Amino acid sequence: MTGNPNYVYDPTELKSLIGREQGRPALLIGGGLSARASGHLHLSLSIRHKLWPVIIALNGCNTDPTLAPLIDYDVRLECDPGPDGTLPDWQWTPLPNATVLMNWRLSSPVWAGGKLLDAYRQFAADPGNYRELVLAERSNGDYGPAEEHIREIRHGLWYGKWDGVPGKPPRGTSLNQMLHLAGALGCTSAHSIGFELCIKDETRHHWYAEELYNEQASRKPHWPVVEYCGLKTFDWWIESAKWLLDLRDLWRQQGFEWTDYSDGLLQRMEK
Repeated sequence: MTGNPNYVYDPTELKSLIGREQGRPALLIGGGLSARASGHLHLSLSIRHKLWPVIIALNGCNTDPTLAPLIDYDVRLECDPGPDGTLPDWQWTPLPNATVLMNWRLSSPVWAGGKLLDAYRQFAADPGNYRELVLAERSNGDYGPAEEHIREIRHGLWYGKWDGVPGKPPRGTSLNQMLHLAGALGCTSAHSIGFELCIKDETRHHWYAEELYNEQASRKPHWPVVEYCGLKTFDWWIESAKWLLDLRDLWRQQGFEWTDYSDGLLQRMEK
């Protein structure tokens, strides 16, 4: 897929991914500090071929030299430029052996005033940057009936349907997106790490270099920090965690098992 200035997002393009990893377990790796705690990340990588033949990584995870060559699906769905008008460097990290998922808006000449289009076109034009490049949409899956989401996740009517509800700020988390991808790929199970959904360290929220959530929140009035279950978090993380926990039993009935090891809000809410 190239940087076509006339590109119109079509979620049916994602059907090429449906069922590609049928029956295989997946490891989902996020940017939260738990992915580095107690050597979890390196332990999981050392036994990847026995337990997790499918590795789905998020955003700046592709900057880790140990992890990068092992990533099968690299999810990079950010599209809002920072204060300097650019995206983080990890957005353009070459991964020649991975399927790279990017936000379709990067290919638009009108998004962010077209400031990101040249960078996207340069990345897309070099086939050495990826095994496959797929334009996708952020999945704000905490909207919509749970049963309908289960059906859609397996049939690939995926990102785009979950853009949000008029009058409400966008919600959903990266974990929503990655679970949605694992389900669409046909995986039978997923283990996730690096998705605390809370602020454990005021000075560092990710194990790779990244802007702090409280710095982002200062520019977004719908991001007030709240306390919940004894943790500092955001309302939309709480809503997403509730939605994901409610879905877990339904996923199990559909043949998809999910276990999180991030030791954050999800675990606190289960107690």
